[in-house]
Amino acid sequence: MITYYLDSSAAVKLYVAEIGSAWLRDLLLTEPQNPYDAIHLATGLFANRQVLARQLPPVVFLCADERLLAAAAVEGLAVDNPNDHP
Repeated sequence: MITYYLDSSAAVKLYVAEIGSAWLRDLLLTEPQNPYDAIHLATGLFANRQVLARQLPPVVFLCADERLLAAAAVEGLAVDNPNDHP
């Protein structure tokens, strides 16, 4: 799977047909239900790919949203919830 970094303007692609709109729409429909969650997940995936390419330890996707953590885990990211560490 190819991973892309998305800035916050990517949410516009939900409403304006541009190159990449279909990919973002698919990501939002299959995983997170909110554009900012999709951006958070895509950024984590991109960062993880970059560190693994440099033979560094994988990143840990840190988030308090259980649904988003589950989506990140499905995508293969190591996850942790800060609420689990009072």
